Amino acid sequence: MYDFTLKMKFTLKHLLFAGLILGMSLAAYSCKKNDDDITTNKFLSGSLSTGVPAYAFVGEELVMHCRGLAKEDGDTLITYTWKISVDDINDTLRLETDPASVLPIKRYIVPDTLGTFKVTVQASAKDYNSTSSTSNVVFLDNTMDGRGSITGFVISPDKDQYIEDPRDHTKYLCHKTENRIWMRQNLAYKGDDPQKKTGVAYNQEPRLSKTFGRYYTWEEAIAVCPPGWRLPSEKDWVELASSVQPSAKERQNFYGVAGDFLGNVKFNGERMWEYWPNEITITDKLGFSALPCGIDNLTGEKHSFGNFGDYAAFWTADKVENAPEAVFRYMHSKSKDVFVEFGSTTRLMLNVRCIKDLEEGE
Repeated sequence: MYDFTLKMKFTLKHLLFAGLILGMSLAAYSCKKNDDDITTNKFLSGSLSTGVPAYAFVGEELVMHCRGLAKEDGDTLITYTWKISVDDINDTLRLETDPASVLPIKRYIVPDTLGTFKVTVQASAKDYNSTSSTSNVVFLDNTMDGRGSITGFVISPDKDQYIEDPRDHTKYLCHKTENRIWMRQNLAYKGDDPQKKTGVAYNQEPRLSKTFGRYYTWEEAIAVCPPGWRLPSEKDWVELASSVQPSAKERQNFYGVAGDFLGNVKFNGERMWEYWPNEITITDKLGFSALPCGIDNLTGEKHSFGNFGDYAAFWTADKVENAPEAVFRYMHSKSKDVFVEFGSTTRLMLNVRCIKDLEEGE
């Protein structure tokens, strides 16, 4: 079996974008003295927790709590001051000197401004050194109108349309070929059982499910498409590729045509396919719009995400004969080819694109 263990890239631009790489807030805790602190000042006990999420949607109300700190006698009446870099305004939520002041809860409506921002909280009390916490939060917008987090899709009025999944009412941008309709976005369906989700969002962060789609095992993928839709086979992939590579064959690489499959898109203003060689020209000629969302390896119940920004990988409907593996297609940022490979049907988790067969006259 091919060892599809890939390395995650830790570049400044793909600090995924601040929350994507680890799927959690990056928090830095520090204790510091004010200029007028005296050497006998004490330290607040515990660790400052703020509940700042790694991601948030435009228009969403965030409810963030300050907790975890106390004075020597257990008193938790502490002054908390918040500052969010997008608006750069200090907001004191609770005053140590006023027991009747509001609880240390920050309510914040995410503005219509996309990007990565810092949330800083400072806790202070008389005769104590102040303590601060800084976390990053990424503001998201899943709309596909050119103003959301994902931008750069070139839409053809004649061939592109939005299709709604009747199961959860998620809308997907789709592209019409001669005989099929292909999804241009990764499937994000999580099933109808709240106790047992189908697939997983990147870094197990639910807010990213519709942004980058979900990752599925092959056993999930083969049955996850909407009613009337299906997982594309190797034959379907060859049919799609044949317009740019007439010699394309099943279970063989498609040489020199990766640029025709890739979407030249950005996430919150950052280019997603950034490291392609100069000879690759991203045209998205086939309307597939592949995004480099990487892969997920499942060991027991542990997920290991990798290669975001490097690889786009998709299951096909073809299972390998007499082996617990299935065929998948993938593209890499440093190659102009579309590769074919095999992966575990139960441990490898990849993105899914669904297709629909057109009836005569459609």
